[in-house]
Amino acid sequence: MSTTDELLISKVSFNRLATRSTNQYQESLPTIDQIPTARASAAMLDKLWTQIDVLDDVTAMAEAVKEHGSFFTEEFSSSICHMKESQDKLLDIVIAQQMAAKKAREEQETRLKQDEVSPVASATQKQKEEQEQQRMSDFFSLPPKPASHNPNLGNFDELDQYVGEVRASLINIQDQMNNFDEVRCKLW
Repeated sequence: MSTTDELLISKVSFNRLATRSTNQYQESLPTIDQIPTARASAAMLDKLWTQIDVLDDVTAMAEAVKEHGSFFTEEFSSSICHMKESQDKLLDIVIAQQMAAKKAREEQETRLKQDEVSPVASATQKQKEEQEQQRMSDFFSLPPKPASHNPNLGNFDELDQYVGEVRASLINIQDQMNNFDEVRCKLW
């Protein structure tokens, strides 16, 4: 046999193999089409187990509430109480400041009314000017009071202290809420 004969034989055998393989694919295609497609479905048991898991989580959370006496942790509850105390102190200082300011305004108004009613008010224009000049010279001749004698400054320092406490309490509560959220996420 010559090389051309061998080539011819190999070509014929290759064609037979090629036609045989395509026939196999054509025969298998109808069987693939007849296979039913799979659909996702949730059986009734799956739904029941999901409900049972949720109920178990709720039961665990209820037991945690019974154990701690609250839905929140003890640290969170104490942070809330501390913040409330700081807010109450701050509110007391603000109210005291407002009452002092109101009292000062009322005293100033009564002094003005007394000045209008006093016999000096009925005096001549010259006497009024002299009295006004005397008040101004008395006011400006007094040495300024040091800041330590200013009662309002002390109130502002106290206000600043309580505002700082409230701010620190809020930061602490924020941390506790983040911790609570992390615990809640672990439960779910």
